[in-house]
Amino acid sequence: IVVLVVAADDGIKPQTVEAIKHAKAAKVPIIVAINKCDLPEKNISKIKNEMMQYELIAEDLSGDTLFVEVSAPKNIHKDFECLVISTPESVRIERLLDRGMKLKDIKNRIHTQKNEDWWNSLGHVIPNNSHSSLEQEIDNFINEKI
Repeated sequence: IVVLVVAADDGIKPQTVEAIKHAKAAKVPIIVAINKCDLPEKNISKIKNEMMQYELIAEDLSGDTLFVEVSAPKNIHKDFECLVISTPESVRIERLLDRGMKLKDIKNRIHTQKNEDWWNSLGHVIPNNSHSSLEQEIDNFINEKI
């Protein structure tokens, strides 16, 4: 899953377009997080309309792309049940080696099943069980890695 973060007062930037191209090439689901939605100069409908150029049509406009409004100061992020932090392929391979798989078998599975759930599940999943402490859980995750 790719989460595109677009500022509600800024709109789509060239790096957003580049990220969309990469996500589409990888054939992964895209979620659009509209950040700074608490600002008075926000223009959420403009962003949704601009995203249509890239075939990202919001669910409320009869499309199939999830758009989520977020704001750090206003603590608006409750729509996210969890956050998945993807890890590099080398780290995922290490985890499988630690579980006792042979490198030859790992490489074969990656070659034949890389886009399946077993591979993607080797990322870090941070649950948002309370729908209010996601930031704290992210901090805890980062502090564990430092």
